Amino acid sequence: MKTALVCVTTFGLCAAAFGTQPYTVNNGALTMVDRVVEVPTSGLVNPASCDLIFETFNDTFLPVYTSGWTIGLDGTDQEIANPFTLNEDSTLCEISVVAGHVLGDNLYIVSVHEDGGTVPGAILFDYQIADLGAFGDPNPETVVDASNAQLDAGQWWVSLRRANAGTWGALCLSTDPAYQSVPWAFRANQGAWTATQGQSGAWRVTAEAGGGGLDLAFSGNCPGTGTFDVTGATPNGNVALVYGFGDGPTTIPSTFPCAGTVLNVGNPNLDNRVISADANGNATLSTFIPGVACGAVNVQALDVTTCAVSNVVTP
Repeated sequence: MKTALVCVTTFGLCAAAFGTQPYTVNNGALTMVDRVVEVPTSGLVNPASCDLIFETFNDTFLPVYTSGWTIGLDGTDQEIANPFTLNEDSTLCEISVVAGHVLGDNLYIVSVHEDGGTVPGAILFDYQIADLGAFGDPNPETVVDASNAQLDAGQWWVSLRRANAGTWGALCLSTDPAYQSVPWAFRANQGAWTATQGQSGAWRVTAEAGGGGLDLAFSGNCPGTGTFDVTGATPNGNVALVYGFGDGPTTIPSTFPCAGTVLNVGNPNLDNRVISADANGNATLSTFIPGVACGAVNVQALDVTTCAVSNVVTP
């Protein structure tokens, strides 16, 4: 398919209709292959227990620093996402990305999304990164601690976007032959995602098996008495049940526990009831639900210890 994407170079902006391959950028006599140099890599949060899940760059196949998928840029506000698969319930350890900064505020956001099939679904977690090196330079990877993300087995997505208007950067490209024609997705101006296939961005995801996702289930009557059952919480820890009208995403502000965690609940009531989990990580709340809430209110569980969030249920 042909898509109108934009790319960044060390000389300015290039924009044209092209397929799923970005422009090659030259810096003087140097080709993008010439500019690939070895950079230091980060250690894992817990090397003994964290496994490599998804990796499009390494010491053998280093990223391209002079060509990349545009992130941000006023008028297009492009965001890029790649899928990864967990073979069993896991807790993420780290997400690494190689990207460069061009203009504007040097702030970007790495997100973990639910799976929407061939495109990302709802945002589950946001991680802000800052102070990226200049695009075109051999920048080291930026690593985020994603250990609050407890996910079930299946497909998930990571994405990179700008934090503020006016920012312009680029997600550097993979040189690994296995990732030159793979599924990924993009969107412009926060619109609908578009599925495509081509050269992947430079990502690495590690995870620890076990500690699968926080799960929330509803049973009972609406209106009437309904029961919310939570599983997968921190044993003997606290769980907040957050509700609100509409879908999110909403980021918890700094004045509340788990600040920065993204909820898939619109206008959430953050002063909600906190319930205690038992030694197995299970918690239950039975409460009366008025008719006005039926089919209209979204409820999500938040593990106050790990800041993991559950799926959303609507009574």
